[in-house]
Amino acid sequence: MRTLTHDRLWLGAALTTAAGSALWFACLAPAPGTLHEFHRESTNLHSSDYVAQAIKIPERKSTHWEPPTMQRRGEGWIYEVFSPPEIRLDPQTGQFTVLPPGGTETPVATPGLELVAVKRERFRLQLLGYVGGGDKCLGTFENVATSEVILAGPGRALPSLGLAILDFNLRRAPVTMPGGMTSSQWVATAVVRDETTGRVTTLTAGEPSYTETLFAVFATDDGDDDALHELRKGEELRSLEHTYRLERLELDPPTAVVARFSTASTSPLLLTLAPRMPRGPPDTKPAN
Repeated sequence: MRTLTHDRLWLGAALTTAAGSALWFACLAPAPGTLHEFHRESTNLHSSDYVAQAIKIPERKSTHWEPPTMQRRGEGWIYEVFSPPEIRLDPQTGQFTVLPPGGTETPVATPGLELVAVKRERFRLQLLGYVGGGDKCLGTFENVATSEVILAGPGRALPSLGLAILDFNLRRAPVTMPGGMTSSQWVATAVVRDETTGRVTTLTAGEPSYTETLFAVFATDDGDDDALHELRKGEELRSLEHTYRLERLELDPPTAVVARFSTASTSPLLLTLAPRMPRGPPDTKPAN
């Protein structure tokens, strides 16, 4: 009797648990038709959404570069991007000549102009030395343009040169003597200012002072071997047959690029000049 009652109680509890679980899952389950409706909406695609669209490719047109136009310097001053200029070397003079693109003039061994040297321009005021001593010491300066010697100290203005002397002093410094020996001597220095540009330059007695400006010394073959001509960038020199204009200068190695204009040709000829190479000593070996 006890066993039957116990089984009944156990069966009732199991049924009660199952009924509760079913009720709980029923509450979590979606409403009827919801899953079907979601599936229907997610697959509601039309064939028009997948129609491939044709890609329009732009038509290619063949184009050509325009020929180089004449520059303001003349007809021969045209530039091609990929064509290097023609350069020739004279083995006797060591000078290069450069033909511009389209140039028709043939370089000659003697261009009519010889580069003697490329130099830096001297500063317009040079410090030569000093006079006096102590607080009364003054510097001796040279006006390069006029060779005038000027005695001046700190605070002195030089209107004719556009300069002002800011400082002047003496100091002991080792000086190399002939033969390689060094000696401690008094050395004068001066600091000057350009009143136009504000640039400050230090001058040292016994040492030439230079600017950044370069100039070239040329000789022509007009029959006057002693005539030398100084040209700066952009300046021109006229000879009997040609006109030369200095285009570019290099100090190291000394090189000058010159445009040569001739009445016989409408295109200028570019000449790259270097100082004449010294000839070697004569061969003193006995002949076999």
